[in-house]
Amino acid sequence: MPVYVTLGKYTAEAMKAINEVPERLQQNTQLIESKGGKLLAFYGLMGEWDMLAITEFPDEKSATSTLLTIGKARRLATHTMTAIAGEEFATLAKNA
Repeated sequence: MPVYVTLGKYTAEAMKAINEVPERLQQNTQLIESKGGKLLAFYGLMGEWDMLAITEFPDEKSATSTLLTIGKARRLATHTMTAIAGEEFATLAKNA
């Protein structure tokens, strides 16, 4: 399955209820799974971004649908990128 890396910034509204992160993480994990995906890793960050999630989904449409649903809550601004495993990336680079 394709892997996605998502960086997120909490909105001011989310920061007011930052203690709810465990519940939101659980809800979002259930949403990801309901779309056929899997949360591979989640990290809190210091710096420009507040969080990092590594997920896998069956396809781009299910990943996009999930992120749009999460975005509707207006608690998180995200930037998502497709990730290509190192070995596969090296093969692509070699054949470029």
